Amino acid sequence: MGECLSHLYFDTLKYSNKLKTMGIESKLAEAQIEMFSELANNLQSQLHENWTAKQPATQAQIDELKLEIEKLRLELTKVQSEAKSNLLKWCVLMLFVQVILAVFYIVNE
Repeated sequence: MGECLSHLYFDTLKYSNKLKTMGIESKLAEAQIEMFSELANNLQSQLHENWTAKQPATQAQIDELKLEIEKLRLELTKVQSEAKSNLLKWCVLMLFVQVILAVFYIVNE
């Protein structure tokens, strides 16, 4: 990831031209470009510092994350099952209502 951070790029010329076509004065465009360039450089520095300061996860942390993922997977499976069950109930109910309406229509003809 460290290599990816070195490719953080802000196209100042493109941004400047865009601002000028929008009718922004040159001094204001230059100030914005300077501000965004500084922001991009600071962000890149902070990302690099945070990335290099992190220690690799321990096996215990990895196992804990795997357990949490498994719990979430099981919960998702449960929610999906409940949703399917509810959908089936609604379909049966709608079918029942349609049958009643059809019978009512036939009887009243």
